[in-house]
Amino acid sequence: SLDVSATNADAVTAESSGFGFGTGDFTIEGWFYFDTFTSNRFILDFRSTSDTDQRLSIEELGSANIAVNIGTTQILSTTGSLLTPSTWHHIAVTRSGTTMRVFIDGSQADSATNSTDLGTSGKLHLGADYEDTNGMNGYIDDFRVEKGVAKYTGGFSVPTSALVGDKDTTILLNFDGSNGDKSTTDNII
Repeated sequence: SLDVSATNADAVTAESSGFGFGTGDFTIEGWFYFDTFTSNRFILDFRSTSDTDQRLSIEELGSANIAVNIGTTQILSTTGSLLTPSTWHHIAVTRSGTTMRVFIDGSQADSATNSTDLGTSGKLHLGADYEDTNGMNGYIDDFRVEKGVAKYTGGFSVPTSALVGDKDTTILLNFDGSNGDKSTTDNII
């Protein structure tokens, strides 16, 4: 796993046309471990220069919940006690057609209609926001982005082995180094 606790900055930054989802389908997924939940901390951010960029971000809400935003508009959010600190959680965000969904540990937590054009390319800030600040406190493992496919459209069994790449994979980060690494030389596809 990659340790992004107390860094307040992104752990991984990558730019690719594979992050320009346009109006198409996509899947973003990974395993996340939160030391604590703090409002306005970001798990990931595809915005590039402004908080109003019409790109997706996932933000901690501070009450053991997350929000999926496009620009500054909240599209999806979790409620209740689906997330707990000091526990690994599988989080996935998908869009199939015009339906966007967020899943926590294989269960759909929210869905909404959304057809926002997310551009032709993008920059991924994993573990922080677009300014490389406001980073999450915790760990990330087995992170994957897929363009052109919504892997999950209903409840599912979470992966029990390392994620693998396929024809739709834009980036795959297994973080196979030592637990708690602060940097990685991983398999970026």
